[in-house]
Amino acid sequence: MLERLNDEVFAHGPEACIPRRLTDEWLAILSRSADALLGFASGGEVSGALCFAVLIHLLEMESPNQQRMTIPLDAMHDYALRYRTELGLEELRREMGREYDPATIAMILSRQ
Repeated sequence: MLERLNDEVFAHGPEACIPRRLTDEWLAILSRSADALLGFASGGEVSGALCFAVLIHLLEMESPNQQRMTIPLDAMHDYALRYRTELGLEELRREMGREYDPATIAMILSRQ
Protein backbone atom coordinates (compact mmCIF):
# COMPACT_ATOMS: atom_id res chain seq x y z
CA MET A 1 0.00 0.00 0.00
CA LEU A 2 2.91 2.37 0.71
CA GLU A 3 4.17 1.75 -2.82
CA ARG A 4 0.78 2.71 -4.23
CA LEU A 5 0.75 5.85 -2.07
CA ASN A 6 4.14 6.76 -3.46
CA ASP A 7 3.16 6.08 -7.08
CA GLU A 8 -0.35 7.53 -7.01
CA VAL A 9 -0.01 10.47 -4.61
CA PHE A 10 3.58 11.39 -3.72
CA ALA A 11 4.69 11.21 -7.36
CA HIS A 12 2.47 14.23 -8.06
CA GLY A 13 4.20 16.46 -5.53
CA PRO A 14 3.40 17.42 -1.96
CA GLU A 15 0.26 19.36 -2.92
CA ALA A 16 -1.29 16.05 -4.04
CA CYS A 17 -1.52 15.14 -0.33
CA ILE A 18 -3.95 17.99 0.36
CA PRO A 19 -7.36 16.40 1.05
CA ARG A 20 -9.15 18.43 -1.66
CA ARG A 21 -6.78 16.98 -4.27
CA LEU A 22 -7.05 13.34 -3.22
CA THR A 23 -9.17 10.87 -5.14
CA ASP A 24 -12.21 9.51 -3.31
CA GLU A 25 -10.34 6.26 -2.75
CA TRP A 26 -7.27 7.93 -1.22
CA LEU A 27 -9.44 10.24 0.87
CA ALA A 28 -11.16 7.21 2.40
CA ILE A 29 -7.91 5.25 2.85
CA LEU A 30 -6.06 8.14 4.49
CA SER A 31 -9.05 8.92 6.73
CA ARG A 32 -9.00 5.34 8.03
CA SER A 33 -5.23 5.50 8.37
CA ALA A 34 -5.39 8.74 10.36
CA ASP A 35 -8.04 7.21 12.63
CA ALA A 36 -5.78 4.21 13.22
CA LEU A 37 -2.74 6.42 13.83
CA LEU A 38 -4.61 8.58 16.32
CA GLY A 39 -6.20 5.59 18.06
CA PHE A 40 -9.74 6.68 17.18
CA ALA A 41 -10.56 3.38 15.54
CA SER A 42 -8.97 0.43 13.93
CA GLY A 43 -8.10 1.16 10.33
CA GLY A 44 -9.03 -2.41 9.45
CA GLU A 45 -6.69 -3.38 6.67
CA VAL A 46 -5.25 0.15 6.68
CA SER A 47 -2.54 0.98 9.20
CA GLY A 48 -1.61 4.35 10.60
CA ALA A 49 1.65 4.11 8.66
CA LEU A 50 0.05 5.64 5.55
CA CYS A 51 -0.99 8.80 7.35
CA PHE A 52 2.38 8.91 9.08
CA ALA A 53 4.09 8.63 5.67
CA VAL A 54 2.03 11.55 4.35
CA LEU A 55 3.02 13.73 7.30
CA ILE A 56 6.71 12.83 6.92
CA HIS A 57 6.47 13.53 3.17
CA LEU A 58 4.97 16.97 3.83
CA LEU A 59 7.58 17.75 6.48
CA GLU A 60 10.40 16.73 4.13
CA MET A 61 9.00 19.00 1.43
CA GLU A 62 8.85 21.91 3.87
CA SER A 63 12.55 21.45 4.77
CA PRO A 64 14.16 19.87 1.69
CA ASN A 65 17.77 20.65 2.64
CA GLN A 66 17.55 19.30 6.16
CA GLN A 67 19.62 16.15 6.55
CA ARG A 68 17.93 14.99 9.74
CA MET A 69 14.60 15.89 11.26
CA THR A 70 13.73 15.78 14.90
CA ILE A 71 10.00 16.04 15.42
CA PRO A 72 8.56 15.97 18.93
CA LEU A 73 5.86 13.36 19.43
CA ASP A 74 3.32 16.00 20.47
CA ALA A 75 4.01 17.89 17.23
CA MET A 76 3.36 14.76 15.14
CA HIS A 77 0.15 14.19 17.08
CA ASP A 78 -0.93 17.78 16.36
CA TYR A 79 -0.12 17.39 12.65
CA ALA A 80 -2.07 14.12 12.50
CA LEU A 81 -5.08 15.69 14.23
CA ARG A 82 -5.00 18.67 11.90
CA TYR A 83 -4.66 16.43 8.84
CA ARG A 84 -7.53 14.20 10.02
CA THR A 85 -9.69 17.28 10.55
CA GLU A 86 -8.98 18.41 7.00
CA LEU A 87 -9.75 14.93 5.65
CA GLY A 88 -13.08 15.02 7.51
CA LEU A 89 -13.94 18.47 6.18
CA GLU A 90 -13.25 17.26 2.67
CA GLU A 91 -15.46 14.21 3.22
CA LEU A 92 -18.28 16.54 4.28
CA ARG A 93 -17.73 18.77 1.25
CA ARG A 94 -17.96 15.83 -1.12
CA GLU A 95 -20.91 14.12 0.56
CA MET A 96 -23.00 17.12 1.58
CA GLY A 97 -21.76 19.98 -0.58
CA ARG A 98 -20.55 21.95 2.46
CA GLU A 99 -17.90 24.45 1.41
CA TYR A 100 -14.91 25.47 3.50
CA ASP A 101 -11.52 27.05 2.94
CA PRO A 102 -9.25 24.11 2.12
CA ALA A 103 -6.05 23.66 4.05
CA THR A 104 -2.62 24.34 2.71
CA ILE A 105 0.48 22.38 3.62
CA ALA A 106 1.56 25.29 5.82
CA MET A 107 -1.76 25.18 7.69
CA ILE A 108 -1.48 21.44 8.33
CA LEU A 109 2.09 21.81 9.57
CA SER A 110 1.61 24.95 11.63
CA ARG A 111 2.15 24.69 15.37
CA GLN A 112 -0.65 27.13 16.20
